[in-house]
Amino acid sequence: MTAGVKKGAAQASRLGKALGAMVTGTLVLALETHGALAADTYGAKAPSSAIVNTEVVRSAATQAAGLLSDRISQVVGGGAMFLGENGSAGTGLSAGDAGHPAGFWLSTSNHWLRDSQNGASFNGNIGDVVGGFDYQRPDGLMLGLAFGYENLNVDTTFNNGVLKDGGYGLSPYAGYRFNDIWSADLQLSHVWVNYDESHAGVSGSNSGSRWSFSGNVNANQELPENWLVGSSLGLFYVKEFQTAYIESNGNPVAAATPYTGEIRWKEMLGYRLTVGGVELVPNVSVRLEYDPLQTREAIIDANGDHAATSNFGATFGAGLRGRLNEDTTLTLEGTSEQFRPYMNDYGVSLTLRIER
Repeated sequence: MTAGVKKGAAQASRLGKALGAMVTGTLVLALETHGALAADTYGAKAPSSAIVNTEVVRSAATQAAGLLSDRISQVVGGGAMFLGENGSAGTGLSAGDAGHPAGFWLSTSNHWLRDSQNGASFNGNIGDVVGGFDYQRPDGLMLGLAFGYENLNVDTTFNNGVLKDGGYGLSPYAGYRFNDIWSADLQLSHVWVNYDESHAGVSGSNSGSRWSFSGNVNANQELPENWLVGSSLGLFYVKEFQTAYIESNGNPVAAATPYTGEIRWKEMLGYRLTVGGVELVPNVSVRLEYDPLQTREAIIDANGDHAATSNFGATFGAGLRGRLNEDTTLTLEGTSEQFRPYMNDYGVSLTLRIER
């Protein structure tokens, strides 16, 4: 009987070791496939989208939101707006008094992005074409609708890959002029976007649904000697819902929801002059951006380090706005985003607006 007990104990021990090995192997396999040990979630085998999601989405949404906010302010910015459409700055005309309540505009822009952090590096560009129309009532309320196309082309150098997208957006917007100084603007945007990524002979595709919101309170005033100043305080939020997909090598990529939210403060300075009968306003600006949400970035190496993130940044701008005739203005602007670790973003935009 003692021999039987010993034999049973030995069998139980062997069975326990086998079960332990199975459990350990299953756990390791699960971690390697889905968790922190997964070599396919960082480095050369990582999907291109997983590492650069937040920066790309933020840059794309910021680009479109900035275009819209500037177009709204151009109409309802008050008496000292830089070539406000319904009468020149300082005329004292209220909204709609100039007899041009309807406006149509077309804008194109391009941003060059570069991230130099090891394990998360990429560089490329985002291009936008946005057009819209709006109507301004005599009481100071302006309502509008914008349509846009987005194209992303980024080389994800951390994995020798490429990330591309193409998307279409719809943005209702509104503005209100309280008086010759104070105004407010509001916009809501939705973009339907499709992504294609590839790296080391592996490829994959998925789609995204991006929502963004922006609202600002503005104060603009004309000073003596043709100087113009403006201030703006606002909120910006974007969140994108990206679908899960499986790469061509069978590697599963989980669904993602990159997001960011910022408090923004912008200061502008311009100078009015006339050259050859054309009214021009060269201007400069700086916008401070604070993200209280501090978005968590992706893991980029085996040590569990995350891609760099910052809750503070600043965007510097310089532009030239000209009134070609009573109904038409042309705006050229360049921007540079600074004070974000490893990240550089330079942009240029050109906008034509016609009023009827």
